[in-house]
Amino acid sequence: MDLYIMEDEEQYKDKLQYYKDVFSKPNLPLPNYDSFKSFDKWVSYIIDNKESLLKYGVELFTFAIKEHKLELVEVIYKKCMFYFKKDLKNNRVFLSVITSAMPILNEYYPEYISRYSLETTMIIDSPFYSINHKKNNLHLHSFSLNFQIIDLSFFILIKYSHLLKITLKAAHIFNQYFSKSSKHTLIPMITFMIPYIKFNNYSQNYNWLLKSSPFTKTISKEIFKTWNGEALINFKWNAYGKYYYYTIWIGFLALFGCFIAAIYCNDNIRNPLLIISIILGFFHLFFEILQIIYNPIKWFYDPWNWFDIFVYLLPTYTSIYWLVNHNKNDWIVQLLFYSCLLLDLKLLLFFRIFKSYGIYFSLIINIIKEVYFSLIILMIIIIISFAHATNILLSQDFKTTVFAIYLFFIGDSNALFNLSDEKKPTFLILTVFFTLLIIIYFLIVFIKLFSEINQYQNQNNNFKILQLMLKVKILIKIELFYLTSYQKYWKAWFPEVIYYYADVNKSQKKIIEIIRKNEWNIDESLKIDQNLLKALKIQHNSIIKEFEQIV
Repeated sequence: MDLYIMEDEEQYKDKLQYYKDVFSKPNLPLPNYDSFKSFDKWVSYIIDNKESLLKYGVELFTFAIKEHKLELVEVIYKKCMFYFKKDLKNNRVFLSVITSAMPILNEYYPEYISRYSLETTMIIDSPFYSINHKKNNLHLHSFSLNFQIIDLSFFILIKYSHLLKITLKAAHIFNQYFSKSSKHTLIPMITFMIPYIKFNNYSQNYNWLLKSSPFTKTISKEIFKTWNGEALINFKWNAYGKYYYYTIWIGFLALFGCFIAAIYCNDNIRNPLLIISIILGFFHLFFEILQIIYNPIKWFYDPWNWFDIFVYLLPTYTSIYWLVNHNKNDWIVQLLFYSCLLLDLKLLLFFRIFKSYGIYFSLIINIIKEVYFSLIILMIIIIISFAHATNILLSQDFKTTVFAIYLFFIGDSNALFNLSDEKKPTFLILTVFFTLLIIIYFLIVFIKLFSEINQYQNQNNNFKILQLMLKVKILIKIELFYLTSYQKYWKAWFPEVIYYYADVNKSQKKIIEIIRKNEWNIDESLKIDQNLLKALKIQHNSIIKEFEQIV
């Protein structure tokens, strides 16, 4: 009896301490799964109450997605969209309930991401659309409106200085005259809002450990194939992405240059270069290790991660080994061979960020992932099968036979006949059959390659999507492993709301294209913002007729 009393007291003390820790914090704890599961009225209250939905909406929306409560998911989604459309400026934060749950949506219900992307195309958090005329074509150029405290002393000085007033007035008149006489044609640009509110923001609870945002956890083509997604990438790339990417590139070039130079220098210069190569190698390896720590399983199943770590690990090991063993023996020569090969390939990969190179690089990698992995397995099976049969027939070393079959496979016609001087009928039949199989194999490869390329060329947007997705992966890597926790809270780099310019002519064509592709359903198509159509000078009746002709 006393034992049970002692256990009850221990449990009571543990619960008391738990509640003491929870309620001693400045904010009350957020609702959890148990509260959502147990109290339906509590869930209804959150949905029906505007302030509660804003405060607890993300947790409730996440709960509904994970528990596969489709009706609740639909209700929350429509409620957030309704509040936003009711008051565009003040209620845009309700969109964050949806965008904060994008990683979970992408995993369970990716169709909602596509739906959200279409329903929030070409929107603004204002009743009226702004059109400005720019000297340069700023199509999909993104920006944020972060208001900061500024020094007003200059403006106060202008108010009481007549000389400054006259100078500024003359400069204004000169600027107007120059702009009129200039041959530059002003391009009309309309301003839109990127609807991914708080999508790229990090949790307000500061933590020096590796943290992620909805952006870094969501790799979805449905987001980045739209103007909104492309403008978001442009903002991130111009804000910090390109500077970090080129810095990483310079760091790699330093390792590449020192390691290559050490091969051709004498001992006095070689040793300092090897020491620098070791330091730079460990520096790059540090960021690769961070990726392993962040998500070991995901890292393990990505072959590019293995390539990257060997690019830095092998030259570092080679530099250490050569520094300890001064003689350039056969083992060092082999290490240098593989190290230089990996470094050269890595150097080529850095150029993938440029459009002219990156599109085709992404296309090749995408085709290899989708098609040619199975064809490579088929090629290996064919080579081993014929090597085994040839080995039995000619009684040769199996490794030699495999290598000869491989050389014959890639075009060396003498490789197979060099195995034996005696031309047996069975061997000749085997050779003919193998030749026919090679011809059929390469016909399949080239036909499949050209069909895939034609498919991507017919869908013009696919090339751009491949390039954008490549840039997204680079940005995610930079955010997670190269930016400090302090930098992730910079409003200039991670604002809650981002806007972008769009060419008016392209916007007009985009609306017609969306209608023709039937990407808007009937109800939504006829409810296109009248202010947008008016700003773009598109007749609403023509849009309806266009849609009716399609359906």
